Amino acid sequence: MKDKIDLFLSWIAHNRATAMAAAAILALTAVSCTALSVKKPSPPALSSDWRTAPQPLLTTAERVTVDEYDRRVLALELEFSNAYSDITNQVTRLTTVRNQAAKIIEHDAASYDRRLAIIDQVVSTVGGLATTAATGGISPTGLVSVGLGLAGLLFGYGRHKDAARKDAVITQLKSGPSN
Repeated sequence: MKDKIDLFLSWIAHNRATAMAAAAILALTAVSCTALSVKKPSPPALSSDWRTAPQPLLTTAERVTVDEYDRRVLALELEFSNAYSDITNQVTRLTTVRNQAAKIIEHDAASYDRRLAIIDQVVSTVGGLATTAATGGISPTGLVSVGLGLAGLLFGYGRHKDAARKDAVITQLKSGPSN
């Protein structure tokens, strides 16, 4: 029995797209379509360091010498320079993250739109066939033959994708090691 399971898993490994097409056919026949919802990700939490109010350096009654004044000014300039550098680095990092996220979102949106277009086309085709069958425009036997034709088309598409993937691997192997 284990040999048959290994043989089946090996077939799936070599014919991924076909297996996925067969699984899609089974899923489409067993499960009805459901609406998808996409949850908007929440923004990352910001550090609260920038919200803390600065402590006063001097009280109004305090007197300082010139040396103390110069020392405090230099310390404040250094602290300001470090804080400015940190903020600039954070802005640069966040800008890079935002740009990368925008590219990912744009790519994913295009892929999602393509998939939705395919789903809409399949749903409208199946809906049109179901409406036609319900109104007596096509017999149930004709509907079954059209469904089998669509399933065969999907299965053939999976076989085509498998063949293309295998051809690419064979071509790469024939070209030898790249130097």
